[in-house]
Amino acid sequence: MEFIDKIQNWLSSPDRDYEEGALLVLKANRNRIMYNNFMRRPEYYAEHIEYQLRKYLKSATADITHEQVAAMEKKAEQAMQFADKNAKGKVYGKRPDHDNLPDEIQALYVENFSIVSRMRECHLLVRQASGPNQACVDSDKFPFLEELLKLDIKLHDNWAKYDAFGKPSDTKEEKKTLQLLKMAIGKYRKNPNDPAKNRIREMYAKIPNPGKEVTDAMIELDLLDNA
Repeated sequence: MEFIDKIQNWLSSPDRDYEEGALLVLKANRNRIMYNNFMRRPEYYAEHIEYQLRKYLKSATADITHEQVAAMEKKAEQAMQFADKNAKGKVYGKRPDHDNLPDEIQALYVENFSIVSRMRECHLLVRQASGPNQACVDSDKFPFLEELLKLDIKLHDNWAKYDAFGKPSDTKEEKKTLQLLKMAIGKYRKNPNDPAKNRIREMYAKIPNPGKEVTDAMIELDLLDNA
């Protein structure tokens, strides 16, 4: 029987042998200190044994590579830069007419504070992830990175809806400016210089809803500072 099948069978069993479960954990992570602790009081550590096996199973079946987790971490860092900059009012902010907006639109503004708070919790848990080997570290990081990135999408979506409510649709001029902005960012990426940086910031300020892709690029290239 395949090792993964043994873990799945153990997890689905209504009458679990926790000594057997502890042995499966040892085979999964090779952590003999953990195994010895579990074996002193297997029933007491029942939840920990189950957690370790589910963690290993998720990692093994999801086929998560270190490269994938590293790429997610890079995106997460950019997401936190956006969240931190926005907390300082450098991207979006509270509208002057906030109190006159419909309740559901005001709620988007309020919800974003909770979203950012949870993103920071996830970010901290990712940085604290540890384990006996890299596979275990990646397995620990993955669910928090996944949650953080989903929250980032929700955060951007909320801000876009909040900021755009009641405003006229993008004009042809704004669309043209957005296209020019994207081209300018591409050129700046290859040849950073202060005059180009100033032009990009001026164009960015003229666009009510530049979108997540452009905002992420601005953050990545540190073009929002002092904006």
